[in-house]
Amino acid sequence: MREQNTGVLRKFRIDAVLKADLDPLYRKNNWRGLLGWMGDLATIAGAIWMTRLTPYAYPLTVLIVGSRQRALASLLHEAAHLTLARNGRLNRFIGEYLSGLPVFQDFESYRQSHVMSHHRFLGDPTRDPDYIYYIDSGLQRAEDRFEFCFGHVLRTLMLLNVFSYANYLVRHRVASLLKSRRGAIKLILVHAFLFAVLGIATNPAGYLLFWLIPYLTSFQVIGWLSEVSEHFGLFGRETDELLMTRNRFPSWWERWFIGMHGDNLHLTHHLLAAIPYWNLPAAHRILMRDEHYARANARTGGIVSRGSHPLSVMEQILEGYKAPATPSHAPQSNS
Repeated sequence: MREQNTGVLRKFRIDAVLKADLDPLYRKNNWRGLLGWMGDLATIAGAIWMTRLTPYAYPLTVLIVGSRQRALASLLHEAAHLTLARNGRLNRFIGEYLSGLPVFQDFESYRQSHVMSHHRFLGDPTRDPDYIYYIDSGLQRAEDRFEFCFGHVLRTLMLLNVFSYANYLVRHRVASLLKSRRGAIKLILVHAFLFAVLGIATNPAGYLLFWLIPYLTSFQVIGWLSEVSEHFGLFGRETDELLMTRNRFPSWWERWFIGMHGDNLHLTHHLLAAIPYWNLPAAHRILMRDEHYARANARTGGIVSRGSHPLSVMEQILEGYKAPATPSHAPQSNS
C-alpha cells in the first residue's frame, strides 16, 4: 500500500440539529472513569484468581490481563483528552498513576503524541505519529496480501514484531519519563507498588508472571491490532475525514478482549474528541442519522469478526490489495 495522497483533509460538517442533540453528551463527571478503572482491576484480579483453580488457565490469564492493560491505556487516552473526569486533578491522577504508568506510558508524552500531533495532523506522513509508525514499521510498504499477512500479521501474532511496536510506544508514549529524574522515580515507585502487591497476593514471581509477561505478549499484540485497525489502509488513500478512521462493530467475544472504554468507536471519537468515552455509543447513534456517517459505518465489523457487517477490518484491508486505490470522497452534510 504505497499510495500516498497528500491532499488537504476534507472535514465532516455536522448538521445543526444533530449538534444540538450531541451537546448534552459533552458533560463529564468524576465517577464513570474511576468505575471503568475499577472494572479493569476486578477483571485482572479474576483472571489471576483462575490460576489458583488450575495452572492450565495461565495462557488465558495472560490474554485477559493483557487485554485489560490495553484498557488501562484507553483510560490514559481519555485522560489525555481531558475527558476522564470533570475535576482536572482527578483526571490527571487516574490517567497518569492508575492507568498510564502501570503500562509504562507517560501522560505528557501521550498527550503530546496523540492529542497534539495525531489528531491535529491526521494522515500527514511527516507529522502524524500513527502514520509514521505505519511507514517506519514497513506496513505502508507491503505490496500484497502475502506480505501483509506473513510479514506483519503473522509475525505480530508470533511476537516477532514486539520490539517494533514497543519502540513506537517508547518513542511516543514514554519518552519524557526516561529523560527526567522525577519521571523515572514515578515509574519506579508505581512498579515497585505493583511488584509488592502481586508478590503478596500471589507469589514472589507474581509481577513477572501476571504483569510483565502479559505486557510483553498479549498487550503488544492487542495494541498492534487495535492501532492498525484504526487507520491502516485508509491513510494515503483517502482525504475525507469520515473515511480516514474506522469504527469497529465486532462480535461479543472480540469486543470483550479488544474494545474497552470506547476503543471501538474511534471514528466517532475523532469527530467528537471532547465527548467522554461512556457517551460515545449515544453520540454514534445520533450521528447515524446523517446518511454520510451511516454509509461510512456500513461495511466493517470487528478486527477479525464481522459482527453484523459484511466484512471484518482485516478483510477490508486485504480487499484493498486487489486493485490500485482510487480516493473516494464522502459527500458532506449541510451545516
